[in-house]
Amino acid sequence: MNLEVVFQTEKVEGNEAPPLLSNLKSLRLKRLIDLSCIWELPTQHVRLESLVDLRIEDCPSLKSLFSVSLAQGLVLLEKLKIIGCGELKQIVTELEGDEEEQTRSIDSHNSLCFPKLRKVHIENCDGLEYIFPTKMAAQGLRVLTLSIKNCCRLKQVITVAKDMVENDIVFQQLQFLRFLSSFSVSGCPQLTDSGVHLDAEEAYLEGVQSSAFKESFSSSKHLHLSEIEDQNLVPEANREGLNGLTSLELRQCKDLDCLVDTTTMNELTSAFTHLERLSINYMDGLESLCKGHPPQSFLKNLKELLIRDCNKLQVVLSMDELLYNREPLSKLQSLELENLAELRWLFKGSPHSFIFQSLKVVTIGGCGVLKSLFSPSLIQSLVLLEKLQIRNCHELKTLLGEPESDDEIMESKSSSLPLCLPKLKTLDILHCSKLEYVVPITLAQGLPSLESVSISQCYELKQVFGMAKEQDGVQHDGLLLLASLQHLNLEWLLKLASFSPQNYIVKAPALKRFYVYDCPQLTNSPIQHVHKKLELRLESVGLSAFKELFGNTKNLLVHRIWDDKILIPDLVNLEHHSQAMMGFKYNGEPSEGCFPNLKSLRVKNCVNLLKVFEIAEGLSNQEENQAPQILSKLEYLELYHLLDLRQILKGPTRYVNLQSLKVLDIIRCSELKSLFPLSVTQTLRSLEELNIHECSELVHVFMGLEEEEEEDDDDDDDDDDDDNDDDDEGIESDALCLPNLKTVEITQCPRLKYVFPLALARGFPRLQKLQLVGLRSLRAFVARNNVLEAPALENLCIHGCSALSNFTFQKEANNCFPPKLQGGDFIPNPKKMELFNLIWLRDNLRELIVHYNNNLTYIFPVMLIQHLSQLSILEIKSCEKLKGIIGNDDILASSSQGPRLEMKMVFPQLKQIVLEYLPKLESFSPVGYHLEFPCLDLLNVKQCSKIITSFTADYLTLTVHAKTDQFNLL
Repeated sequence: MNLEVVFQTEKVEGNEAPPLLSNLKSLRLKRLIDLSCIWELPTQHVRLESLVDLRIEDCPSLKSLFSVSLAQGLVLLEKLKIIGCGELKQIVTELEGDEEEQTRSIDSHNSLCFPKLRKVHIENCDGLEYIFPTKMAAQGLRVLTLSIKNCCRLKQVITVAKDMVENDIVFQQLQFLRFLSSFSVSGCPQLTDSGVHLDAEEAYLEGVQSSAFKESFSSSKHLHLSEIEDQNLVPEANREGLNGLTSLELRQCKDLDCLVDTTTMNELTSAFTHLERLSINYMDGLESLCKGHPPQSFLKNLKELLIRDCNKLQVVLSMDELLYNREPLSKLQSLELENLAELRWLFKGSPHSFIFQSLKVVTIGGCGVLKSLFSPSLIQSLVLLEKLQIRNCHELKTLLGEPESDDEIMESKSSSLPLCLPKLKTLDILHCSKLEYVVPITLAQGLPSLESVSISQCYELKQVFGMAKEQDGVQHDGLLLLASLQHLNLEWLLKLASFSPQNYIVKAPALKRFYVYDCPQLTNSPIQHVHKKLELRLESVGLSAFKELFGNTKNLLVHRIWDDKILIPDLVNLEHHSQAMMGFKYNGEPSEGCFPNLKSLRVKNCVNLLKVFEIAEGLSNQEENQAPQILSKLEYLELYHLLDLRQILKGPTRYVNLQSLKVLDIIRCSELKSLFPLSVTQTLRSLEELNIHECSELVHVFMGLEEEEEEDDDDDDDDDDDDNDDDDEGIESDALCLPNLKTVEITQCPRLKYVFPLALARGFPRLQKLQLVGLRSLRAFVARNNVLEAPALENLCIHGCSALSNFTFQKEANNCFPPKLQGGDFIPNPKKMELFNLIWLRDNLRELIVHYNNNLTYIFPVMLIQHLSQLSILEIKSCEKLKGIIGNDDILASSSQGPRLEMKMVFPQLKQIVLEYLPKLESFSPVGYHLEFPCLDLLNVKQCSKIITSFTADYLTLTVHAKTDQFNLL
């Protein structure tokens, strides 16, 4: 846009003209590349007394914003934002050579003032040399947030007249303008604080020389410095010690080698005395926090210290032995050290130089040459330490360092105080490849509050709690009590042999979760007396090391275990992964039953597993009232990716009781031919979900023979169904009712012939969803195509079941619907169906989708239309032999009919009709029928070249009509 001026005013004689723009509250100008002036003189009648928000962006030709007269009226201005105005030189235009007049006007009633200004942001204004003019009134800017970015010629925030002196009243008034709530500057290399010294509660300086602001920020509380060009902060940047700061953040100051340098300024008495938070990041030149003797009260109030990516730093803080009584960092609560490549010591000094009586959290990571953390004397001061996290310290051998100086050695020998971390709750160690043990057993006995221990990828770790041998080479017996320990996690510890020294017994009465992953050398786990509801997860370890814990284990996950037998009498949740040649056996004569409390069993990725449960023959010889009830509390069973599994249960199964089983998932068990014998199936009265997927050899879901079948014969005998049916006759069908079954999903089982071996007289009263996909050998839902009850069925999907011809669901017991459709039957209350090989309909049907059926000649007969009052979506695709959507009632008996009177049929809720790729489709309805669709809003007919039914719309009633004329059939 070529706009050059926004507002133009002509010269008005006299003072009677009304003020212009007096109600303007917000003015925003953006991307006006030719704009050179906002207001064209004269502007004495323009009053911007209501303007609150002014934003100017990307107006590169603009040279100024306000004249003096306009600026005097900005009494309500709160926000000023200027971005991308490269030619802007002045925000308020001042007349050159008129400084004396400007100075006199500072005391006038109409002097410049922005009493409501709260936020100023200026960015990418290369021509701007100052922001506020000399004539700024004294009452402004006390709560101002000022942000300046990338103004390469900016020299001052407030310009000062050349002839002003410090005793000048104007100069004194300007000093009141320096207090800001927040000041942020970056990319302004010429900016200094000469003239008026700025001070802000919070200041951000980036890419400047902090020494250019020596007299500023003396009372600031929060200071952020980035990419500054100084070697130290005190005294080079500030000679007063920055004692008012409470928060200091330094980032990418490559030339800064220390915070305080006392070697060049002996008179410095204090520095950073009120600092509470110190964050130092990406400082390649930093060598120490203080060069020379630390000044008085240096960092005495520091609570949080973070140092990250400082490659030259070797020690966090070093104290001369003569200055030990000053106790720096005594209030430190949090210490975080990250990626300090040359760090060798945390703190260096004589004993008791540092007293960390307030330290609660220590996090150390990426300190590659650090060999130990704390000296014994330092450990004794950590009375409040709660959390210790260490990671990627590859030279670290132990957390507790040996005494180095003579004083430390003498003090260690003479001290009668035991090592103790009384408040430590969390200990996490990750990827410390040379760590041999975590802490000595003497310190482990002083951990009364320890709740969580996690150690991972410490490949040289041999013991969690270690102890050097006594001088006589004897190791003594002992007891280690970890009274508060609740979570213990050991992962990828390839050389871990034991949890504690030999002959030590560990008691952890509160231990609830114990995870061990990939610790192949761990053969001794002496932990005893754990919580009675322990959750135990084991992977790549020997189970024999943990059998003492099985009595209290309620939740067990086992992954890649080498044991081939497991006997666990008291268990709630068992998950077993990738175990080779492992079976669960019931042996002996347990008095209270096998797995009496097992609720969840998950077996996954066991490549060589042949059977899950093996039941001893001895159980069959017991009297019935003495025999155990096996698996009676099992609620969830999942078998996943067991490529060699042949049997779930082996041996006598009459005492197996699955009365509590609710969910049964069988997935990718390619050699499994059946799940359970009929005696076990009779107990499945609580089963709600049955899911079977990708079991390529599955022939029967539930076996038709009670005795154990040999699974080695792979011959497919077509007479199996008849044999099974004969054996099933001796079992009452009423006992096989599944009253709580809600969902059945069976997919990609190409050899499955039927789901249930017998008719279920009481049917499936709660069955809501049935999905059968990719079952090309499926002949019927139950053997012999028995009539079943399913009054609650809502969702049906059948796809890829080419051998399935029909099955019948009755609405009520003993009241079967006799009519059968071509390829399917009735269901009382379906809501959604996706049918790919058969049709199945009833009153509550809302959606009907039929794909890829090459046997259908029509979808439903006329007699069913009255039951389709809820049908809203009808989608038929790729049915090669389909000739009509609706067929005559007697279409199966005869294809010839005489002329009939026109009959009316209404589909009251049908909204969408999709007919695609139906090469033989001729009609939607038979001749003589008039169809009405009052709600139809989508009709999509594609690749149906032979259809002759005509569709018309009544635009008055918005009803679609369909008719098939007999003439068109000829």
